[in-house]
Amino acid sequence: MRDPSALSDEALCALAREGDTEAVEVLLLRYLPMVRRQAGIYRGGRIEVEDLMQEGMVGLFRAIKAYNPEKGASFKTFAYTCVGNRMLSALVAVGAPATATLADAQPLPDPQQLVIDRERYAFLLDSMQDILSLLESQTLRLYLSGATYEQIAAHLGVTTKSVDNALQRVRRKLKAVL
Repeated sequence: MRDPSALSDEALCALAREGDTEAVEVLLLRYLPMVRRQAGIYRGGRIEVEDLMQEGMVGLFRAIKAYNPEKGASFKTFAYTCVGNRMLSALVAVGAPATATLADAQPLPDPQQLVIDRERYAFLLDSMQDILSLLESQTLRLYLSGATYEQIAAHLGVTTKSVDNALQRVRRKLKAVL
């Protein structure tokens, strides 16, 4: 049996695209500190850091699904860009100036912070399983894979309003956990 934590980011992305949830979890754990650093750049802005982290995690999920090694960029570079773009889009949507640059990023956290992040991520995954309904979990999974509200509704046999409501509940529940 392979140890997914020993695989490269690019190999994990390939496995994730094939539906390997363990590969997704390893990548999320690896990149959680980067998401936190990028959200910290905008501390004190119009959007709470936790909300920016949620946006960043959505950007990271999408990066995992969309990464194409043939484009020439490493996954790390691609993920960093996707996360930053998702956060900047959220800031622009609320009318906040998006003046911070990638050069403003903070240095890597210390090893103790990495352990804390790992524990928080494990807690988040456990909490998600405990607090999300089946519809919410399915809706979130499809949304994070890049499906539109209409595609999710058709796949689950519900209305687009039900999809929107489910995602709103997911956001509230995850915000409470974070």
